[in-house]
Amino acid sequence: MTAVEQFGRRCRITVGEEGGTGVLVDEQFRVVFTVQRTIGQEVNSSLVEVYGLSPDTRKKFLEPNQVCRVEAGYKDNVEVLGIADITRALVRREPPDIVTELQLGDGARALRDRKVNLSFEAGASVQRVLDRIAQELALGSRATGVQVEGAYREGVSFSGTAREALNSVTKRAGVVWSIQNGDLQISDRKLANQGRGVLLRPNTGLIRSPEPLEDREQETEQRRGAGYRVWCLLNPKIIPGDRLVIESAEVEGTFRVDSVQHSGDTRGNEWLSEVEVYAE
Repeated sequence: MTAVEQFGRRCRITVGEEGGTGVLVDEQFRVVFTVQRTIGQEVNSSLVEVYGLSPDTRKKFLEPNQVCRVEAGYKDNVEVLGIADITRALVRREPPDIVTELQLGDGARALRDRKVNLSFEAGASVQRVLDRIAQELALGSRATGVQVEGAYREGVSFSGTAREALNSVTKRAGVVWSIQNGDLQISDRKLANQGRGVLLRPNTGLIRSPEPLEDREQETEQRRGAGYRVWCLLNPKIIPGDRLVIESAEVEGTFRVDSVQHSGDTRGNEWLSEVEVYAE
């Protein structure tokens, strides 16, 4: 993404039932958002605030069991930042403004509510078990190129939450799971997902110098290489688990995205992505 492609901020917020058309507002309103995404198994959370909605639109935003789609970018390049369940919706009065606040959780309802009662015969592949659990969660699948191997020689059964079943199966397979925009993502514990990834350098949006991450207490099996915190102009293509190539005066190399926080304000200066990466 060049500096030219990053000209002219755009933002769209769509709220409605999953699979429906929904109600859309754009950058004509003041929209403030923070979209957090990680490769971990916790629910990715986001916060959206929209100023100055009409009473009818506010009422529609407050209806229960809805999904919010956050899109942002630039004049000719608007992409999805997040698609998530609305876990809480409220209205705040900050005279002269009326602010509609949406708290979001990616896959929150499925992980909270879905129970499984499954049994598999001897020799069932780990991949088939994983696919069935995803089916029970009613989630899509994000391609990562990871091959899940192995089988349950004596069969296996699960009775409990789908989340517990996912934890058990992925631990056995030596992979990690996360939910990205309503899709189940299975990633290698150490390596980046297959694909081209994103190149960051000053002329593609890199801001400031990468900052080393030196908290060794946070080191895990997934975070063993050199780590950096990186800032860039808002870039929806940066997704946890994917590859990020950094070319700066201080740091050059290929890394895996551990987490990203996209922040924006259609009436303010904020329009950036803060990324934590680790060497593969």
